[in-house]
Amino acid sequence: MPLYMCVTGMVYGLCVFDLGKYRNGRVAFLGNKAKRLLIPYLCVGLFYVAPVMCLLKFTEQSYLQYCIKGIILGGDSRHLWFISTLFCLFALCALLNRWLFKFNSIAIFAILVGVSFCSNIVPNFLGIQNILEYSQYFWFGVIIQKYSVLICEMLVNPIGCIVMLSVYVVATITKIGIIQAYSAILFVFCILSYVNKDICNRGWFQKIKRNGFGIYLFHPMIIYVLFALEKYISISPYLFSGVVFVLSYALSYGLTEVLRKAKLGIIIGE
Repeated sequence: MPLYMCVTGMVYGLCVFDLGKYRNGRVAFLGNKAKRLLIPYLCVGLFYVAPVMCLLKFTEQSYLQYCIKGIILGGDSRHLWFISTLFCLFALCALLNRWLFKFNSIAIFAILVGVSFCSNIVPNFLGIQNILEYSQYFWFGVIIQKYSVLICEMLVNPIGCIVMLSVYVVATITKIGIIQAYSAILFVFCILSYVNKDICNRGWFQKIKRNGFGIYLFHPMIIYVLFALEKYISISPYLFSGVVFVLSYALSYGLTEVLRKAKLGIIIGE
């Protein structure tokens, strides 16, 4: 998830530094992010995630308890924690943008890294732990975008790829999580720089891009349901895993299309 947070930060950085957006109009910005993130979080959380969790007994809480404690208060929102955290980070950026862009972005990053070490000692109320832990990766993405030319000159070459991969391997062996995360992000950044950009114009890629958010919203609960049914089916675990992958993708893709055609795109942030 650090990689996805970083990518989101890069997009935010692109909008701020290259396109000149988000410096004014807080209300419009927050309204857009509420539509794109907060409404899908509540709709999917209350009427999709909560029923599955309760009906399949993945939680001992009642439906109402889970809705309040798990979804609204963010105690156990499953995969949806990511978009609630994103919304909070965007809200903080909107509220603090006058000061954020006056201070050194590297200094802000250092502060956020330090703050992340406090994430486990605060109560996980309204997703505060996730905000403290992942804000550093979001801002790291902002820095990558801001200094993209310099970073490309330093890392986008065979030696840079080998160095980042080596650091990642060493960090994995020594179990230094934070170094592992940052070296993985930079290694992926290096590798993707060599990918043919024409792939983004392919029809299949555009379809996945169009429905990617809906796939993200719906596929985990489909996986939960399928694995709950596994005990009634005699099948190779390897084959079953493949079936789960295909079905979860196909069904979440189809559900996204159905909602869009039914004029219920607001559920998927449209």
